Amino acid sequence: MATKKNFVSIKVNNDFSYVSPIDGKRYTLTLKEKSFSDHYLDFGADGVSAVYAAGYACKNANVASGIAYDNLRKPKIIAYINSKLEEYGFNDDMVMKQHLFLMQQHSHLPSKAKAVEMYYKLKGLNAPDKSIVGVFSMADVIKSLTDDNKGKSKK
Repeated sequence: MATKKNFVSIKVNNDFSYVSPIDGKRYTLTLKEKSFSDHYLDFGADGVSAVYAAGYACKNANVASGIAYDNLRKPKIIAYINSKLEEYGFNDDMVMKQHLFLMQQHSHLPSKAKAVEMYYKLKGLNAPDKSIVGVFSMADVIKSLTDDNKGKSKK
């Protein structure tokens, strides 16, 4: 049985430094980085909208996309976002509980199951793909199909 984690709210100091409850390290964000991170969470992980809302000067959406890409590669921003997600209750244990709930109900299950599958794949918790990997010639495929059909017609 998993132990329940109690996460406290992240205390961000006046200089925008904070201690991550996940790894215990101290990080310092700029005002724009903190604003970007908060807007990123508010806008449902839309980095371009978060860049604009945080006040970055962008010529177009491509520049905003580049800034979002760069920001989401910075360990201090990722640690802040992950800490906030933990604070909001979005963690592995909670998603697994939701998965169990979804498996037990019937409404829109295929689309919800796909979302859970994508989450597990992202976290590396899914089973490996069972696809066939190899090189086959058309002659081999045709021969295999005709052999299968011959076996079925004899029965």
